[in-house]
Formats: sequence, structure tokens, C-alpha cells
Amino acid sequence: MRLVNSGKRNKDDRLAPVLSNLAKHHIDADYSSTPVPGSENAIRPDMIDGLAATSMPLCMRSLHKGLKLNHHLKFAGRQQYGLFLKGIGLQLDDAIAYWKQEFCKKMSVDDFNKKYAYNIRHNYGKEGKRKDYAPSNCMRIITGDPPKNGEYHGCPFRHYEQEHLRKALQRVSEGDKHEILSLAENHHYQIACKKYFEATHPGSDPDVLINHPNGYFEESRKYYVAKEKGVTVTAAN
Repeated sequence: MRLVNSGKRNKDDRLAPVLSNLAKHHIDADYSSTPVPGSENAIRPDMIDGLAATSMPLCMRSLHKGLKLNHHLKFAGRQQYGLFLKGIGLQLDDAIAYWKQEFCKKMSVDDFNKKYAYNIRHNYGKEGKRKDYAPSNCMRIITGDPPKNGEYHGCPFRHYEQEHLRKALQRVSEGDKHEILSLAENHHYQIACKKYFEATHPGSDPDVLINHPNGYFEESRKYYVAKEKGVTVTAAN
């Protein structure tokens, strides 16, 4: 006879509806189009540092930190972070200015224009086949190639070692850290990210589902707007 630990069974019971909702839930938006310049949803380069601290998911915060630390990101990181920034409303001209400002702390403007500007324009559908590329969703990031030495892309809950992940979990209580680490260790990566959202957005809607980094960002911005207005926030359908 196989005995099942009651604590584990209770935990599995709590996870069951969340897993079910994640399996059923999908996000119609692909975030491939940026808002019209001047609209309230447009993002300027000078806003990115503040937004990274408050509203970006851990995967994008890691990329932002790597960019600021090294004044460079390798190709996979530039793709993951660049398309995310596009999806949250960074216009093409501002994107080129943002990356140029950071990269040119270690290289000349001429080198940047020759090596990197084309790829940014390409991601915005202005070069090559003129395809309007969309940011990666969680599943694509989770199942993608893991980061190698000197790379910052990927999903921290999937690709980080436990101690590395623990150090990355800032503004999170020890109890929440323990739960997040346990979820990640048991391969519940998106639920770990959902728990991270809840821990860093106290009082947020418990029905928020995390399937896309840009969806995480949207829910975070909605949370802070509602908080400023003193109203209760609800998750998007």
C-alpha cells in the first residue's frame, strides 16, 4: 500500500485548479504591434529603469540588469528583451536610441549602427521580409535554449540554479521565497512566476494567470494604476 504525505496531497489539491486554468487559458494578443506614438500606452526610454523595478517579470528584470551591467546583451537576450520592450510600447526610433545609448558606453556609434541597428529595425518589420515580430510567450521561453555563460535570456524559474534564483527574488519574504523555490524545483515554472507576481503585488487579483511576460507587465501596470486610484484590480479575461 502506497502512503501519500497529507501535506503534499493538500498542496497538490491547491495547485490543481491553477494548473487547470493555465492549461485552458490563452492570451489572444500577441503584442507584435506597438501603441501609436503619444498614446498613454507608449513607453519612452527614460521610463524603462523605473518600469523594470516595478512591473517587469523576473525574466525581463534579469535581462535589464545584464544590459545595465555589461552594456551589451548577446543575440538571444537582445531578441527576448527587445521584442518585450516593443510589446510594451517602445517605438522603433526610441528602441534604437535606447539600445544605442547603452551599447555605446562600450563601442562607437558607427559600430553600433553597423552591427545592431539593422536587427532592431528588422524586429519592428522595417527590414528583410518586413515581418512584424511578436514577443515570446512563457512556454516558448521555458522550452527554448538555456542561457550559457555570459547570457541572460530564458526563464529564471526554469533555468536558474536554486541559489541563483533565491538571490534574484528581491522584495519577497522568506516564506514566499521558500514557496517559489519549491514550485520551481517541482517544474511548476509559471505558477512560481504567478506566486512571484502575488508576492510583489500585495492585494492583487488572485485570478491573474501568467502565460506571457507582456501579460505580466500589463497586469502589473493595471495593478499600480488601480492602487493610485484606490480601487480593486481585477484580472483581464
